[in-house]
Amino acid sequence: MNDSVRKLGNRKRTIWLFVLLTLLGWSFHTSPAHGIDAHDILVRGGDAAPDPPGPTNGTFSSFPYGAHLNNAGQILFWSELAGTNGGFQVDDKGLYLESGGTVSQVVRIGQTAPDGNGNFHLNGFPDNIWSLNNAGQALFYANLINTTGGPGVFDKEGLFRTSGGSLIQLAREGQLAPDGFSTIRGISGNFGVLNDSGQTAFTSFAGTYAASFRATELGLTEMARTGFFSIWPSVLNNNGEVAFLYAASAMQIGRTSGGAITQIVLQGQPAPDGNGTYGASGFNPNIAINDSGQVAFSQTLTGTALGTNDDEGIFRGSGGAITQVFREGQNSPGGNGQYAFGIFDRWVLSNTGQVLFTASLNGTSGGTSDDLGLFRGDGITTTQIAREGQPAPNGDGTFVNFSNPAANTAAINTHGQVAFVASLSGGTGSEGIFLSDGIDTIQVARRNQPLAGSTINSLDFARYHTPGNTSSGLNDLAQVAFAAGLADGRQMLVRYTPELHWRTPGSGNWNNSVNWTLGIAPAALYPTAIDMDLTLTVSGPTAINTNVRSFTLGGTGANTNTLLLDSGDLTAAEASTITAAGELVLSNGHVFSAPTLTSAGIISGNGGIVLGIAGAVASSGTVSPGLSAGVFTISGGDYIQDPSGNLEIEIGGTNPPQHDRLNIVGGAASLAGTLSISLIDPAGGGNIFSPSAGDTFEILSATGGVTGSFGEMQIPLLSDLVWDVIYDTPNNRVLLEVLAALEADFDLDGDVDGDDLVIWQASYGVGNGADADNDGDSDGADFLIWQQQNGSTVLSPLVANTNLAVPEPATIALFALGVLGSVALVRRQA
Repeated sequence: MNDSVRKLGNRKRTIWLFVLLTLLGWSFHTSPAHGIDAHDILVRGGDAAPDPPGPTNGTFSSFPYGAHLNNAGQILFWSELAGTNGGFQVDDKGLYLESGGTVSQVVRIGQTAPDGNGNFHLNGFPDNIWSLNNAGQALFYANLINTTGGPGVFDKEGLFRTSGGSLIQLAREGQLAPDGFSTIRGISGNFGVLNDSGQTAFTSFAGTYAASFRATELGLTEMARTGFFSIWPSVLNNNGEVAFLYAASAMQIGRTSGGAITQIVLQGQPAPDGNGTYGASGFNPNIAINDSGQVAFSQTLTGTALGTNDDEGIFRGSGGAITQVFREGQNSPGGNGQYAFGIFDRWVLSNTGQVLFTASLNGTSGGTSDDLGLFRGDGITTTQIAREGQPAPNGDGTFVNFSNPAANTAAINTHGQVAFVASLSGGTGSEGIFLSDGIDTIQVARRNQPLAGSTINSLDFARYHTPGNTSSGLNDLAQVAFAAGLADGRQMLVRYTPELHWRTPGSGNWNNSVNWTLGIAPAALYPTAIDMDLTLTVSGPTAINTNVRSFTLGGTGANTNTLLLDSGDLTAAEASTITAAGELVLSNGHVFSAPTLTSAGIISGNGGIVLGIAGAVASSGTVSPGLSAGVFTISGGDYIQDPSGNLEIEIGGTNPPQHDRLNIVGGAASLAGTLSISLIDPAGGGNIFSPSAGDTFEILSATGGVTGSFGEMQIPLLSDLVWDVIYDTPNNRVLLEVLAALEADFDLDGDVDGDDLVIWQASYGVGNGADADNDGDSDGADFLIWQQQNGSTVLSPLVANTNLAVPEPATIALFALGVLGSVALVRRQA
């Protein structure tokens, strides 16, 4: 008999049980994986508002200023309230912190100040003077009424901060200044600034002088002193350094940590390029400082070459040479237009020295249709983030406006990622919030977008209101917080987390963040997907353990996306999905998936998959243990192979290292679909393994038991030998055995029956396809042998010696998962 590959049906056993289960209507299916919603609704209008010491007082009604967001994902928000005990303008507004699903009250109007002197006043909480640090502390400025000082006495404003659930007073009018004899008179400056150590900075008058102060719960530190009305404002970094504009011999900007003042720029000093001088008519008080001690400022210059066409700019310095970041008249990226007059009062500084600003432009190719943009630069490289006339993500309309200071502005984080609000023309909504790194631009939220069973009707993003205020609705994880009003009247606060997709049009390394959406390296926070319609291979991650929120491998097209894990581990806290266009190769790495991994693609390698509680690997694709021969392990859950699935086993010898094996540890195996067998040379010398009668191979083991059976086999045809699949249920394993064939078993399926007669009829007199007597032809003698052996079966000794138990009624459903398909199977030659 010729050697070839045939598909064979499984050995038919216990047919009565199969028919019974079929009539009972048992079926098997796998639930589809669901995508992860990147919009987490944190607070809803109508939620009860906390009000210590009582549990609640009223409900949240609206969120007019969005929310400030820190790197822990906490949000600080101002809310108007409904149904409060005191009612309108008595206790119906407040500042709140949401953290990990719990909302706590920071302050409410009418509440008594921490020192008992006065009550917080309705008009004391404008939206630009409260902020949140990464330690979860909230700072706010407030006016007070009913103070003990009465009319005309300076005790009616202050700076306050949360501390361990309590409210503390950092600075207050009437407080004794650090010099021991002057008192604080007024609090001003960029007093929405709060660093991660809980410090704030402000400018005040004390006696006959003006000073910059740094405040903590331990008291005030005087940072600098000058003449009355001669210091403004005070901005602060995480190192406790304060920057300010002040007058000495001339106006200047300085920085100090409490000792000597470092001069950043001096009135009359030449610009870096020699074109004009700074501050002949005074300095612009827009300044900012980052944690590197870099101070940025925007300024008008005199004596420039083009007069009013090049006399504005944004600059950065740290005490030495000054860097020109942007300059009026400078070409925009790509050369389409020049930055125009009046643009430099809307900008922010990042911790890496990048400046983000909006600008109108002159001399653009589209005139009024492309003369506005949003840009990021560091003095060396300038990047266009968004531009009027540019298509919005997915081609849904075009950007129109970024410059309305009341609503349309932007924020930048440490990594240079930018969140911005834009007006749009065309498409589904006239306004949206977007995220960009200058390469990707993705939509965070947009009017008319579906959300929470309705559609978005209005948006509010907590943006920077002054260059020195570093608290906004964007954090360093590229999360965005915003308030949304829905078409059905509901109000809610939402935190958006971007989904990360492989964006490089080709192969690359997982650990290189530039390959991913917004330049973000995958981490536990993010849903992560390699789903491009291109053939590519991603290597890594190489870390001992890389965590993602969820994971998808493979797109919807025909091109294969391969993830190769040589040694690292990948953990998905939520669902993992491999599409038909995905291939997971675990050389020695592991995938940890909670609870399930659903695969329509290919899984191979010597590594393994570790599942969460009650988890499973549900495969409608291919599982191929080993790279050549090897062992693949599924731990902590079940292996479910549906009727479309395929288990590929390579055999290069009888010892376990020479053939593939699938081990399921801590779970059961439910089998259906196809078993594919191929013979290999494990040594790589070209000597393909040739089995002998009696050879046995354990190809699958499951500590939780084996149910079901393969619906068909793809096997190499052996001369005078047959393959037998043995479901050794008492020992929780599946075996392959090679047996000597019966002479009249022409289809080599282990028995002699009508299928073999059909082959004899087709071969009679025309070939040796039914050569039972081995004389080189198919004739009547071969028919006689078939007649003698008809009904005979090659019985495996292992089958004969195995006590196959009849399932209990409670287990019939599980057993049915793999056996129903066997009823209709027919043997056929490939």
